[in-house]
Amino acid sequence: MRSFETATVLLALWLVLLAAVGAGDTVRPEHRGRISVLASWTDAEETRFRKVLDAYAAKYHVHVDYQGTTAVREVLLSRLNAGNPPEVAILPSLGEVGTYVGSNTPPRELTPVLKDALGRYGPLWAPRFGGKVYAVAVKADLKSIVWYDPARGQGPRTLAARGGGEWCAGMGGDATSGWPGTDWIEDILLQQSGTEAYEKWARGELPWTEGAVPRAWEAFGDIFTKEPAAAALRNDWGQKLLASKQCALQHQASFVRDDRYTGHAAFTSTREVLPGIARGPAASEVSADFATLFAKKGERAGAAEDLMRFLTTEEAQKVWAQVPDDERRKKITTNPGRPFFVTRGAPRPDPGAERVNAAVSTALGGPQPKCLDASDAMPLRMRFAFQHGVLDYLSDPGPEKQRQVLDYLEGVRKELKGAPGAASPRVCE
Repeated sequence: MRSFETATVLLALWLVLLAAVGAGDTVRPEHRGRISVLASWTDAEETRFRKVLDAYAAKYHVHVDYQGTTAVREVLLSRLNAGNPPEVAILPSLGEVGTYVGSNTPPRELTPVLKDALGRYGPLWAPRFGGKVYAVAVKADLKSIVWYDPARGQGPRTLAARGGGEWCAGMGGDATSGWPGTDWIEDILLQQSGTEAYEKWARGELPWTEGAVPRAWEAFGDIFTKEPAAAALRNDWGQKLLASKQCALQHQASFVRDDRYTGHAAFTSTREVLPGIARGPAASEVSADFATLFAKKGERAGAAEDLMRFLTTEEAQKVWAQVPDDERRKKITTNPGRPFFVTRGAPRPDPGAERVNAAVSTALGGPQPKCLDASDAMPLRMRFAFQHGVLDYLSDPGPEKQRQVLDYLEGVRKELKGAPGAASPRVCE
């Protein structure tokens, strides 16, 4: 009898244990709360990034509220002033990061959060403000390039020699205008005068009215004479002018890609197309989106720290780089919206399926010196003045207008010189 009772008890315990184990396979873990993420990505870029956030949410059991807007600066300032910042904000430039680092509501220092993961970043991609890291680049783009269509049968240098009429250009944009022109002048200055002069200029240590800056502006003016300048003011940068056959060359960053670019176009370095500006050693202008952490304490802070770490991993990068479902349905195999990563060991595009993407990735990861977008590193007032200065110049291109614009920009630089703020990180590596 005792043996029977013992066996019955053991069987009951075994059934209870089995039921608990089985339930463990089906019971959904409790969520660890909710965090908010702010970034500039909308439309197709937002769709891709949401896949990354979904992967994080499934792994860490956290609800994520994502807000994508081209008005990141205004939204973040409003939320900071209201005492309700997003836990994570992804900022579109180094200058934006610096603005908050030097404010009364700075993001958190990331070394204690990311620890060993920081070792996968070069100094350009994990910039130091006063010796501390407040942001890391989660994606990057190449800027010192010129797009062309090989099917036209003429090389880009031959086309460029014909003059400004061969160039596609649009100065309009979603939130700001003029920045495609600042990209032009930055790239020319980098190729003409090298990384040292470029670094000084970006940091406000080089006059706008003498030496490297006027020289770069003059080369810009040689291309954008009256008619090309007027066309640039009429057009928007996102019109995909090269694909429309209205022009033959386009100086634009790798983020301009769509399936027409990745399927039919090619690119080469700016200095190869304009050998007259290639006076300094070869270097590339680049840009990046930087992740910052504003969550201070509590459960939300812990979840946000997990997200920051997740964004630096190969796991997240592979999800981000996948061909979207709608492109698969349309049989678009060149993956034009693929982001580029700068961490060591990051997944690289397949050169067989993604010819253009592989070339961009190789250039970003290559040994050639790189400099972040100079105007992106400038104080906001200087950056906006530069953008408006380009538009003003294109309205009446020539030596007199150049002098007026550069005199004004030099005045802004002098007013800002010595302004309080965080110690600026390096712009070039």
